[in-house]
Amino acid sequence: MSDCIHIPTGSTAWAVITRSQVMERCQRLTGSAVPKPPDAAVLTEDIRKMAEPAAKLARPVFDPVSPSRGEARIMLASDLNRSTAPLPIPRPAEICLDEPLRLKSGCQYDFGGVVLRPTAPMPFIFELDDCEEVALAQARVILDRHSAGGVRMRQCRHVRVTDCHIENGTFGIVLRDNNTGVVLSANTIRNTARAGVFVQGENRLIWILENLIDTLHAASNWAAGIVLASVPIHDTEDLARDFWEDYHWPKHGPLRACLRGPHAVLVESNTVVNSRSSGIYCDGSYDTVVTGNILRRCDKEGLCLDNGTFRTVVAGNLIEHNGRRARQTDEDLFLDFVLPAGRAPDGSSRSKLPGISMDNALANVVRQNLLRGNWGGGVKMVRTAFLNRIENNLIEGNSPWRTDDWRFHGVLLDGAPADCANPDLDFAGSHGNLISGNLIADHDTGVCLAADSSYNRIEDNVLLNHRWALAFYGTGQGNKVRRNRARDPLLGVGWLSRARAGALRWMRATATRQPNTEFVRMARACAIIRAVRAGNLDAGLRDGAELLNEFPDFVWFRGHYAHWLAAAGQKEAALAEYERLARENPSDPEVRRWLDQLRSDAGGA
Repeated sequence: MSDCIHIPTGSTAWAVITRSQVMERCQRLTGSAVPKPPDAAVLTEDIRKMAEPAAKLARPVFDPVSPSRGEARIMLASDLNRSTAPLPIPRPAEICLDEPLRLKSGCQYDFGGVVLRPTAPMPFIFELDDCEEVALAQARVILDRHSAGGVRMRQCRHVRVTDCHIENGTFGIVLRDNNTGVVLSANTIRNTARAGVFVQGENRLIWILENLIDTLHAASNWAAGIVLASVPIHDTEDLARDFWEDYHWPKHGPLRACLRGPHAVLVESNTVVNSRSSGIYCDGSYDTVVTGNILRRCDKEGLCLDNGTFRTVVAGNLIEHNGRRARQTDEDLFLDFVLPAGRAPDGSSRSKLPGISMDNALANVVRQNLLRGNWGGGVKMVRTAFLNRIENNLIEGNSPWRTDDWRFHGVLLDGAPADCANPDLDFAGSHGNLISGNLIADHDTGVCLAADSSYNRIEDNVLLNHRWALAFYGTGQGNKVRRNRARDPLLGVGWLSRARAGALRWMRATATRQPNTEFVRMARACAIIRAVRAGNLDAGLRDGAELLNEFPDFVWFRGHYAHWLAAAGQKEAALAEYERLARENPSDPEVRRWLDQLRSDAGGA
């Protein structure tokens, strides 16, 4: 078992852990069902040492000389194995490509800041397939409207991509499967449609160092700044085939069957800002170190350890101002099952997200991080978080917005129910975790135990300026609380907490008995919206009218329908719809603006 955390063998919590998919997956991959957390220093040194040979490569293929000389040296592909001197040519301002550049083994490609632009459709600008000892440097890839990805690698060994600039891509850099000894360093990736760095499948000894990833436009978890994914590969050419049509959720499988995930990965000193998804998303990766990163202003979590992630050390990161969910559309929130929570007065979702979240995560360490100003709490164990350690962190002010119904915590250990039927994950309380040596300040609750979270240890923490220093809302057993310093009151397992726990169970039971009408009508609405965005306005009007006849009180969708009527030139029908919306939402400025515009047009006519 993980050191210093003890769960009695005969306890209910131990029985839950031993039959969990996350433990079974860990057993299959490492031979140990309950491993100790990795030694971060040893793992970091091993990755750096094994990845370093990527710096020692053969002669250059494209090697610009100083800009003042205005020329570059090109080694033709036919001359790679000869001793002829490189051919000097005038230094180009940009290079236009009508097909991907397929890089070869044993070569350096230094573009010296020359801009590369595609003139024809292609999946990626640079393709590396089954090659080794390759360096790619100083390429500036400028794309139009997310027309292509930057770099794709498959089955490569000892590759370095450094100091490249990739802008407006579908992806920045993608490692599909069977890559070893890859260094991605000092790259700038901006304005991508999906992930900045996407590592999928059996990849090992990967060093992601000092990259800047800024502005990502998709809300899927798998569109985060840096993604380490165990999503099964269905098509080696088209990554989109590994996902459902909306590209929000992958075609995943049970955790016990997802046995090809990134491992021995070092994510060091990167900056991820302005992501509509998360900063870093770990989907079943293991034996990973995440250190020295800055994760800021991401609409979802700063960092998420999900879907069977285990033996990951998260140390020395700055994680701030994440989880607001201010840039996500209604369709995004619907696909994440939180649209019914509604929106706050500033337009963001009421369902906020924390700085760090864990879900079906085992034996991870979160140590010496600064988490501040995140909207949905500091560290949240959503469900099924076993034998993790949260220690020596500064966790402050991660609850800038709260109401009587929405309150957030410094550290939450929970066992949230399933959003929908899902055999791929376990849905249990969080057991055997250690919360130790943290300074936790300015939340609704410092440390909160909910559901049936059991045999956790909360010790040696300093808890300041909370409504409750510690709160127990569940039915868990065997939790130990000792040597914590707090001036705030404690909410123990008394009549109040039992009453709240009972009410929560009643609400969840009631929710499961409700018919699936809300889900069905939202799914139909989102399908109609996608059709209109694809240019099929007539079908949208026809299907929208049918949906509103069936659900006349569907106010959110009626706003879309009214806008489509106005766009189709049906001004009288649009005016009637906006008048109805104004009666139901008299303070909505957008409705008033459209209503005034349509009335002005009618008066002018």
